[in-house]
Amino acid sequence: MILLTFFLRFNEKYLDKKISFVLLSVILCIFFGLIVYISYKIFLEYLPPFIKAPMSSRVFNTHSLISWPIIFSISVIMLKELSIKTKIEFKKLFIIVYFALTLIIAIYNSKFLFNYIFAHYNKEVGIKSVLKNNPFKTRIMMFYHHTFYNKIDTKDFDLWSKIKNYDNKNYWIAVSPHHKDLTRLGHKPILINANSFDFAYLGNSYLIFIKDIIENVYNIPFNAPPEPPLKTYHGRIPNHLVKIEFENKNYKNWLDISNKYNVKYVLAPTSWNIDLPIEFSSTDGLTLYKIN
Repeated sequence: MILLTFFLRFNEKYLDKKISFVLLSVILCIFFGLIVYISYKIFLEYLPPFIKAPMSSRVFNTHSLISWPIIFSISVIMLKELSIKTKIEFKKLFIIVYFALTLIIAIYNSKFLFNYIFAHYNKEVGIKSVLKNNPFKTRIMMFYHHTFYNKIDTKDFDLWSKIKNYDNKNYWIAVSPHHKDLTRLGHKPILINANSFDFAYLGNSYLIFIKDIIENVYNIPFNAPPEPPLKTYHGRIPNHLVKIEFENKNYKNWLDISNKYNVKYVLAPTSWNIDLPIEFSSTDGLTLYKIN
């Protein structure tokens, strides 16, 4: 909004009436949307359910979708002006600025990136510990699995048909992104969705339950999560951390979890090495483990 305001003020001679009107409309949309958004958040507890349920604050924040195209466009125009004034060819100036910004961002994030990659470095194991539990590797594998194996035409429905026939007396533990399939196709209750903890807002009574599971099942301190890498993971546990913890558990650990939370089955990628008896594996790259 500020960038657009300055742009309209100092570049009015380069804009026709139609473009000026569109940009002014965007500014007003952001301004009034911001007022409604802030008011909505401040008075949220006092609003009736029929106003809160549609989550109207998201509607008034949709202008953020066009923010980056606008910022990029204005930046290009300003670079064009700078190119004319400095008599530097626009393409050269654009490349110089682009690589300068890239270098600044890379230097700024280098410490975080280093800690992110070597967060699970083990001196005794050496570099192999990084290669085995590298978060990039886990993300690539999960992306590949989700992209090529999670499509409707390739989904292994036999897996979910088998799961559907199991009893519903026990909770199940699933690895993201299979929580939805386990409930939607397998009709099974999951202990917790580690990929999204926003359901905690449904009631304070959930918090103690969630805290207990995070600390006992995923071995992460609730009040002091490790950072990095959890600093940037808002309300979820990334799969590479889940993989490390699940592979580190022995059978007795799983048995304790089963007795405490009434969990009997664990659904995870076949490539993971989990110390549990295997019920069966699927062509979907998933394996069902049973805690006897």
